[in-house]
Amino acid sequence: MDFQPLDRFGLKLVKPWLDHPPLATLLIALPAKLLGYQTFELIPQIIVRFPAIIASIFTLWLTYLVALKLFGRKVALWSLAFIATVPYFVVAHRQSFLENFLTPVFLATLLALLNKKLRLALILAALCGWMKIPGFSVPFIFAGWL
Repeated sequence: MDFQPLDRFGLKLVKPWLDHPPLATLLIALPAKLLGYQTFELIPQIIVRFPAIIASIFTLWLTYLVALKLFGRKVALWSLAFIATVPYFVVAHRQSFLENFLTPVFLATLLALLNKKLRLALILAALCGWMKIPGFSVPFIFAGWL
């Protein structure tokens, strides 16, 4: 390579070594690491997008379950159809944004809270903060709801 990634892209590689909470970033990087990619090299987009696609499938499923619990089968199916066909959601959930990993964990937390599984809800709420910085507010939001 004829350049330093820090100079070309403005990446913070040393101090601080990670700008965001690490859990979602690790999930995004996991398939590339498992397939043997080690450094700054060209990684096929499908490898980078695969975790986001899996997270979006969980988002669809958990959206259906939350709507089913709160409103019934008809609204749950409409919610699922809406989130599965609106172009904004379809395009956005193919990208490896941290929000795409925060959403299914937040929905799982909400579902655990609705099913009165408070320990599971607490554990999942704590994980939300390790996906993205605003996720640290989830335990406080749920405490306010309770």
